[in-house]
Amino acid sequence: MCGIAGIILPSQTISDRDRTDIEAMTHILHHRGPTHTGYYQNKNCLLGNTRLAITDIDARSNLPIQNTTGDIVIGSNGFVSNFKELKQRYNLAHKYVF
Repeated sequence: MCGIAGIILPSQTISDRDRTDIEAMTHILHHRGPTHTGYYQNKNCLLGNTRLAITDIDARSNLPIQNTTGDIVIGSNGFVSNFKELKQRYNLAHKYVF
């Protein structure tokens, strides 16, 4: 069980107030993921993610997850159901390490 909160503002820049709001929302979700709380922010997007580690306790699995180049970010409930298809697609491209 995990928790996700987010703000996407295509025509605006994320503000300090938006960051405060996401932190408050993520704090409310703490019971859904007390193991770790993580954030991702760029100019127009802010994600908050809580994580409950049950079987995969490795810190590399903390959320949100980014690829090595930082151009793909996943905020999730802890399970990516189509991971086999994604792994095949991105490994075939040889651009990403899955």
